[in-house]
Parts: sequence; structure tokens; C-alpha cells
Amino acid sequence: MTTVAEAQQFILAHARSFGTESVPLAAALGRVLAQPVIADRDYPPFDRATMDGYAVQSADFQHNAEVSLRLLERIHAGDTGTQIVETGTCSKIMTGAPVPSGADAVVRVEDTQLEGDQVRFTMTSVRGGQNIARRGEDAHQNDLLLNDNLLITPQAASVLAVTGHADVVVARLPTVGIVSTGNEVIPLGAPVLPHQIRDSNAWALRGFFATCQITDVTATLAADDKAALRDTVAGLLEQKDIVVLSGGVSKGDADYVPEVLQSLGVRQVFHRVRIKPGGPLWFGVTAGGKAVFGLPGNPVSVQVAC
Repeated sequence: MTTVAEAQQFILAHARSFGTESVPLAAALGRVLAQPVIADRDYPPFDRATMDGYAVQSADFQHNAEVSLRLLERIHAGDTGTQIVETGTCSKIMTGAPVPSGADAVVRVEDTQLEGDQVRFTMTSVRGGQNIARRGEDAHQNDLLLNDNLLITPQAASVLAVTGHADVVVARLPTVGIVSTGNEVIPLGAPVLPHQIRDSNAWALRGFFATCQITDVTATLAADDKAALRDTVAGLLEQKDIVVLSGGVSKGDADYVPEVLQSLGVRQVFHRVRIKPGGPLWFGVTAGGKAVFGLPGNPVSVQVAC
């Protein structure tokens, strides 16, 4: 009998791509990236202030004495400076703003006092590059930022957004057909007789696929009748990438699923797994690579096998 680990290996060995599609970035979270993401420019694209403060020339602070500099202008994030910072001058700058020409350091505002158009600095040592994120410090243009076959996390979504990907090429998700078999199974919402049960397996399976963001799912019922079951499964095999049946895979007189699947050209990969409940689990593939699962009908067995 097949072990759980072996069953998983057999299933994964038959996994295949379903192609790719382009989706809006808003719908890409949790999907699998199908293209590498390349930096479209340097990041940051300019020398950027990392503190609210004053852009200065560090050379003005070489004498270990208190320094006072003339204020030229104020630069907010989203603006660009219009003045060149020269010896004896400075520009007020906000976090995220481009460092103006001539300046090679930013002194945080907490270490200064503004007195008219003069800025007095209460610290005497400033090094070049202080509180500046240099252009290209994070990435250079044409650098690889994200590999393909990557699950799109919130962090990856941030990278996609900053590089301008309003639409993202992702791995296409499979379409799924679910068949709940059994004369006793009725659809949710229908009147139920004492000897009947409502179909809960399809809803468990839908929920499982939804956790993988697979929502193109069709669910139907099939009675314990070979011809009717065959017609139902044949139609789904034409339309869907994956077909999952619940019930009809054990040794009962009306357990027709393995026989019907074989008649439709589905090749059995394994039948019965060393697991309890859920032991009669069946897995096979079509000549075109479509995956077919036969799960036992007991609701707990379905969930364990699934």
C-alpha cells in the first residue's frame, strides 16, 4: 500500500504548468510570479535625505568648532532644490527629498537652532554621506530584483509597485470540477428525507481550493450509475484541468469510480494510501496530463485525503 509520503511524491511528479496570465497587481497577492522583475532605474533614483534636517558641506565642520550657516531654501519630498549649497550655506531638507547640488551630508534638525536666516549647529563633527541614501544604494538599473516562480508576498507586491508593475504576469490557476457521487446525496437547499444526506463534501473541497486562491470550481452530483457517472466525468475532463470525485472508490457494489475512470482513459497512478481515515484515495492522470482524484465519500475522509 502506498504511504502518504509516496502518494505526495507521485502527485507532485505529475504536477504541470497551466500557463500564465496577466492580472492587476491588486489581485496578485498570493499568486506565483511568472516573470523576473528587473529594476527599471536606480533605487533610490537620486541621493535622498534620510532625516529631516539641513543639507550641508561636511568640509564646513572640519575645525571642531561651532558652525553657523546661512539658510538658502527649504526642500520638501517631491521637490528639487534650486540653490547650490556652497561653503557657508545650507538648505533645509525633509526626509525623502533629493539632496541639493553641492551638499554631501545632512545634519538632523534636532542638532540645530534656526536664528533668522542663520542655522546654528550644536554638533561639531559631520562626515560625508551622513544621513544620505545614495543613488543606486538599494539597486542599480537592470538589476534582478525578484525571480520568477516566487510567491507574491506583501513585500514582493511592494517591489512590483515601486517598479511600475500595475499588471503582473503570474502562473495561471487550474480550473476544477468536483463530483459528489451517491444516490443518497442531495444538493444544499433541497428538502432532505431521513435516508438522504446533504452534499457537504463539495463545500469542503471548494474551501480547500479557495485557500489556494483557486475559485474557478464547478461542483455537481452524480448518482451511483455507471453511464450517468461516465457522462458527468467525461464532460468535466473536457472542460477542467483537475477533476475531484468524492465517494465510489472503495469496494462496495456501487463503487464505480475506478472502473469509469479507466474506461475514460484515465491512467491509475495509485489506489489506496496508508492513512486512516481516507485510505481508498485514488489518483490518476489523463493522456493530456490532467489530474483526477477519487476521494472516499465520508466527509472526514474527504478532508483528510484532500
